[in-house]
Amino acid sequence: MESFSNLIEFYDELFPVTDSLKSFCQQLKNKFNYPPKSLQIGCNTGTFSFFLAKNGWNSTGLETVPSLLDSSCAKRRLQLLSIRFFKLSTSEMGSVLGPGFYDLISCLDNRVLFLKTAESVKQFFVDTKKLLSKNGVLLLHTFNMEHLDKNYTNVMASRSCERAAFYSKIEEKREGTFVLNQELENSNGDILPVVQNEKIFPLTQKNILSFGKDAGFKHINFYGDFNGSKFTKDSLYTVAVLRA
Repeated sequence: MESFSNLIEFYDELFPVTDSLKSFCQQLKNKFNYPPKSLQIGCNTGTFSFFLAKNGWNSTGLETVPSLLDSSCAKRRLQLLSIRFFKLSTSEMGSVLGPGFYDLISCLDNRVLFLKTAESVKQFFVDTKKLLSKNGVLLLHTFNMEHLDKNYTNVMASRSCERAAFYSKIEEKREGTFVLNQELENSNGDILPVVQNEKIFPLTQKNILSFGKDAGFKHINFYGDFNGSKFTKDSLYTVAVLRA
């Protein structure tokens, strides 16, 4: 069960577009024809999609959560930018969007986990490869699952800002089945649910390599953050860069 509406007010403060991510995108932008085209899968409140649009990208965001999509569209009405948002799932995008069109496809802030099954994740890699232009890039950013303990509740990296804190926990409900719980604590000390017992697929480096190569990606690199730090089992996050 998802209650993303409890997160919307604080989302842009908890999940800002960092300087390192901005620099990463600028480096990519210079490698593509103008204007470069981006697709964000699970665009949340549209923060990253708007950043790209403001910096010369033709930007598209996909979202299936109504409250998040409404937030993105409300922002769009206030700005004249080359940006659009669609209510479209990963299972639909491969047959609806144009093949070979996008230079950058991103799925950030753990949204790739919500694909739930190995089969849907495999299809995700196939479809993103199909949608990418020649030498296009798929960018994934998610919790590091290399040290996931199957016997205990795993407390994942938290986020905080002046007005709120955001906590995530992953646990195994039964063998091979993991669920995610996320909650927000506001400045009054109230604990608000955001994600409750949501089934996820714990995507590891091995999975990304296997699924990515099967889908036809030529080069796959891993980092611990957008600064290009070395990825290790102790990294808080997995940043995967797959090139078509």
